[in-house]
Amino acid sequence: LMCWDLAAGDPASRWSRHFFGAVDFRMKTQVLPDTFVGHIGVPMPASWYQVPTLRGESAEQAYFDLATGWPIHRDIMTARALPRKPAASSDAMVASA
Repeated sequence: LMCWDLAAGDPASRWSRHFFGAVDFRMKTQVLPDTFVGHIGVPMPASWYQVPTLRGESAEQAYFDLATGWPIHRDIMTARALPRKPAASSDAMVASA
């Protein structure tokens, strides 16, 4: 997505396909350990599957028992921007210069 932003939506831009077929090491946002132990306090069955879903402004990660289809655990994550503090007055900055 960052490259598409840099390309400003222009498919002819050199940025539009810069990372095509590769992931830059700085773009990795989640790296799980070699052994997944599950959520602390939630017993995981021998076989399970994960269903990631977008729900409005939230992202949901649901885990289900593969043998029965029963839900095991669900996380719902929502990120919201905090209101910005008002910037310092430009008059005060000029007066102190």
